[in-house]
Amino acid sequence: MDAIRLWVTGLTSAAIIGAIVLVLLPGGGAEKAVKTMVSVFLISSIVLPFAKITDWEPDTDFFVEESAAETESSIARQMSEQMKTKLATSIENILQKEGIQVRSVGIDIKTDGDEISVEKISVRIKKESSRSPGEAKQILEAQLGVRADVEVEDAEG
Repeated sequence: MDAIRLWVTGLTSAAIIGAIVLVLLPGGGAEKAVKTMVSVFLISSIVLPFAKITDWEPDTDFFVEESAAETESSIARQMSEQMKTKLATSIENILQKEGIQVRSVGIDIKTDGDEISVEKISVRIKKESSRSPGEAKQILEAQLGVRADVEVEDAEG
C-alpha cells in the first residue's frame, strides 16, 4: 500500500510541477518543445516506478569497454606506427637533399609502457646515388642521433 501511495504522490507532484511550468511558459517558438518535455517528464513519472518493481535497468552500454592495459597498448601501437611513418619521411627527405636516392626505409621501434624508442634504422639506397652507403650512414647518424644501417640495393631490386 505504501508503494502505491508513494507512486500517486510522485505522479501528483509531477503533474503539479508540469502545470506550473506550462502556466509560466510564454507563447512562442519554445512552447512546443517545453510541452514535449513536460509530457516526457509525466510519462517517466508514471513508468519509472514499474521499472523499479521489475528490477529493469536501461541498457546504456553503447560501446565495448577495453581494459586500461589494452587501451594503453593500442595507443602505443598507433603512436609507434605514426612515428615510423613520420621518421621514414624525414629520412627520405634528409637523404634526398644530399643527392641520395632511397629505395626503402625500415624502422624498428620499441614500446615499453609509455616510452617509445627507435632501436634501429635500415635504409636501402639506389645504386645510382651520388654518395656511398658510408656517407649516407654518417649523414643520418649526425642528423638523427640514431644508429643507421645503410645498404645499396641488390642487382634485382
